[in-house]
Amino acid sequence: MTDEATLISDRNTFWDEIIKVVRQDFMNVFLRGFLYDHLGVADLDEVIEVKVKSKSGAVGTMTTKTRTAIRQLSEEFVGEAGTRHALIRMLPTVAEPWEDSHPDPIPLEIVVNGGTASATAAEVPSDTAPPAEA
Repeated sequence: MTDEATLISDRNTFWDEIIKVVRQDFMNVFLRGFLYDHLGVADLDEVIEVKVKSKSGAVGTMTTKTRTAIRQLSEEFVGEAGTRHALIRMLPTVAEPWEDSHPDPIPLEIVVNGGTASATAAEVPSDTAPPAEA
């Protein structure tokens, strides 16, 4: 039988991996446009706390708070590869993404039973799956 300490450790390991994958997707130049344009993801707000301990006691604690945003570049700043979404380290005084204006999400086209439908990511049901290949 698993004890409570093991469950807590497993849960923390699980969330560490989820956070790592979310951060990787956010930083990925090929995915950030999709996240911003179709899913409406605009910021990652991270707080990291590291406690340094010696054999005799606590040495100190370091805490950082960073907010990284995806923003859409105007046409004259689009890169040679067509990259139009930049990552920006936000100052603490910058408004939250919901307090600022952003372009409306671009509708996704999904294939359902051989036909196409258009919807924003918020409207696509989570149980929608492409039809199975025969």
